Amino acid sequence: MPPRNVKTISDVIYYYYAWLVIARAAGKMDQWGFIIQRYNLLKAGKIHMADRDGEIRVQMRTTPECVYCGGQADSNDHVIPRNYDGPDRMQNVVRSCKHCNSSKKDNDLVDWWINILGRDESSLPRIPIGIYLKYSYDWHKMRDSLDNLANNVTDLKPFIPAKRK
Repeated sequence: MPPRNVKTISDVIYYYYAWLVIARAAGKMDQWGFIIQRYNLLKAGKIHMADRDGEIRVQMRTTPECVYCGGQADSNDHVIPRNYDGPDRMQNVVRSCKHCNSSKKDNDLVDWWINILGRDESSLPRIPIGIYLKYSYDWHKMRDSLDNLANNVTDLKPFIPAKRK
């Protein structure tokens, strides 16, 4: 659960990015001073979330493992599902195993991870949650909702299923 001063959608995005992406990459997931420092730097615009191409480079350097369970990756998964108008681009695709891919289906990443799988938010995988948070930021920015109230990552709910013809 984020600290009390994390109150808006943008705050939540920066906090979770500092915790689940930056601190995890630095091996400092349990160092709250480091996490809060990075959160404050993100919020002040002194550091920025990495571009989506950076996530692709990280994923390509890693072994061919499922980003969700660590098993053998034999398929691709759209972090933001196509039925939520997730782009069909490399910046939205991660390597996954068939089991995780079919389990996630067209579900929102956070909802699937926490509510369907019953896993803790602290175990959200770094590459998919990084992609998810970046798209969430862009989605809320386009809708002028970054200053809306939010308590945690489950409050983001950034993607609405697309209307298909």
